[in-house]
Amino acid sequence: MMKKAIEELRSALKEKNIKNAFVDISYKTICLIPFAVVLLLFILPIFESLWMPTHLMITEIDHQWYTYFYNYYAYPVVLFAYFIFVLFCVIKISTEGQWKSLFNKLFKQRAIMCFGLFCLMMIVSTCVNGFSDFALHGEPYRNESLFSYLVYFVVFFVCGICSSGYSRKKILVDVLLLSSIAVGTYSVINSIFYGSSIFYKSIKVQTGVFYNSNHYGYYLAMIIALAAALATAEKKKGSRIFYLIVFGFNVVILQFNRTLGAWVACLFALVFQIIIRYIVDRKKSIYAIVELCSYLAITGAVGLYDNYMIMSILSLFIDIKRVTMDPVHADDAGSARWKLWKITVQKTVKRPFLGYGVEGLYYEFGKDGSGGRSHCEYLQYASFFGIPAAVAYVVGCVQVFISGYRNRSRIDGATIACLVAAFSYLVSATFGNTWFYTTPYFFVLLGMGYTYSKTKTGDGQN
Repeated sequence: MMKKAIEELRSALKEKNIKNAFVDISYKTICLIPFAVVLLLFILPIFESLWMPTHLMITEIDHQWYTYFYNYYAYPVVLFAYFIFVLFCVIKISTEGQWKSLFNKLFKQRAIMCFGLFCLMMIVSTCVNGFSDFALHGEPYRNESLFSYLVYFVVFFVCGICSSGYSRKKILVDVLLLSSIAVGTYSVINSIFYGSSIFYKSIKVQTGVFYNSNHYGYYLAMIIALAAALATAEKKKGSRIFYLIVFGFNVVILQFNRTLGAWVACLFALVFQIIIRYIVDRKKSIYAIVELCSYLAITGAVGLYDNYMIMSILSLFIDIKRVTMDPVHADDAGSARWKLWKITVQKTVKRPFLGYGVEGLYYEFGKDGSGGRSHCEYLQYASFFGIPAAVAYVVGCVQVFISGYRNRSRIDGATIACLVAAFSYLVSATFGNTWFYTTPYFFVLLGMGYTYSKTKTGDGQN
């Protein structure tokens, strides 16, 4: 991969004009740039896991550190690389006169059209509701502006799409799983040393390198589903063992992380994997069924030591009964999420078409609820940018999976794994919020799940 790219670049540098130079450079080589962007994103948790112990020896965890790191270091590098990628693509397409062909292909991609509509409606909503400080800079703790939401689609989703090819996807997902081991190891170390030294300070022990345990849960929901799906698809025994170790390790971490929404998401994702493997292979996958049983077994085993997750699961059924039988007195259901959802719906129906803008209900939640957001991404998008925008987003996500179904005859294991991981996030999104350091992973995985090889390659189907 790299050898051919280097040869193309050398050949291009020998040319005397830009037009001839870009004739020598293939799209596959140009797409090494978004591949590098995704690789950087997936490696970041490793650096954070190495940095945080040192940071905590000096001072208590500072949430603003993440904001500064992503705003002033990671994102500028990502955006600069993406700008170079777009520039190269524009020159290449213009040189070969392929604009008409490109637009014809894009208009046939329903998911991209839906997401494009969503982005357009975000901009329109912001123009109508005003370019407030929240819209321009985001709420300080959450650090998401209009620009952030556009970047999720325009940069991270596109980079995921461009990171096509089985070998590239495998490299990226393997790196992401290695990163999860680093974060989990740091989380374990943090738990052991928490409170045992006056020099080692930490606010919470179940958060990994994230602000909040819920945020770590969103990350774990994708990682666990990804590892499970890769283990199911893998032929090589050594690689399968690695994926199963990553799967089991992070499932244990999730029990101590105590994010119920992420636990439910993983459960649904493992069931979804059984269904999707049956659709692709036309037979039951024993590995997928064993993983589901193992997931439940680990939950039960850890529950003998720490029954918090077990009690949370039981309380979920109580909350469902409370909501269905006595909705008037069900505000505390789901850690008060039911109350937040009701407030969001009541406010959104009053401005259904363009919503209230970025963080438009922030102060309403501060007055009537227990937080600044609805704790449901779908309601969040509807309240921010309007119901039509939220519908466009949901339809776009659904179209990615429909595309996978239509291409099931040539879908490989890495692509299936990306789709299962993205599905897990979409389930967890029912109970959570977007975050500048977790949501990009979802959009990259969704993009990687949206592309396929011309023929099925490198997959160990079972």
